[in-house]
Amino acid sequence: MARAVKQAVPPGTRIVLGSGAGIGGLDRFLEAVDTVIVGSHVKVDGDAARRPDPLRAKAFIEHAAERGLV
Repeated sequence: MARAVKQAVPPGTRIVLGSGAGIGGLDRFLEAVDTVIVGSHVKVDGDAARRPDPLRAKAFIEHAAERGLV
């Protein structure tokens, strides 16, 4: 889906991933998106209603940095 969006918009248009940006799903979107919005993935137990989990956030940031997103 993200690749189809990338192909459908004018060149230079930034594509933002607003869901699914967890460690397990990030790699499959990398070639098609420019920016990710991270929410529940970095919360305690991955629950959007819970507080941020510093360890989950750190792991995500390290994962993203290894892929050149940070």
